[in-house]
Amino acid sequence: MFAIPDALQPMAHALLNDVVDAAERGAAFGLFNLVGEIGAVISPALGGTLFDHYGSWTHAVYIDGALMLISAPLYMLIREHTARAA
Repeated sequence: MFAIPDALQPMAHALLNDVVDAAERGAAFGLFNLVGEIGAVISPALGGTLFDHYGSWTHAVYIDGALMLISAPLYMLIREHTARAA
């Protein structure tokens, strides 16, 4: 929930592929996966804590929505190289 939202993950993968050189893509995708897995471990605990504190899932959903709204424009700021070495 608090890592890259699932709706934006395909776009993140495509952008990562476009901005990383071919020789470094394995390491880049590995690091990307590590960050996502850390979020997957922290998310249930943080979501549960918010539920326990507020008594509903509303705040957790609002935080997730805010992360999506913040991350989408950040993805749009990434510039793609027009000519890329193979």
